Amino acid sequence: MASRPPAAAYSGDEGEGVPRRVWKPFEVAAQLGVPYETVLGLIHDGHLNALKAGRYYLIPDFEFERYLHSCERC
Repeated sequence: MASRPPAAAYSGDEGEGVPRRVWKPFEVAAQLGVPYETVLGLIHDGHLNALKAGRYYLIPDFEFERYLHSCERC
């Protein structure tokens, strides 16, 4: 049985397979260079919209982009 590639292979980088559609809070934190707890705070305060999937949050790519553009105007 063939093993599955590591999760990094599914990163959704430009030009490699299907484009990224959702982000996990720890991935958004890494992209922004802030702690994971800060991203959860942004979600809870309504500054970053996320979907709740069971116990997990998923941030749609368009919401992440919207948040980034709103930060550029500040």
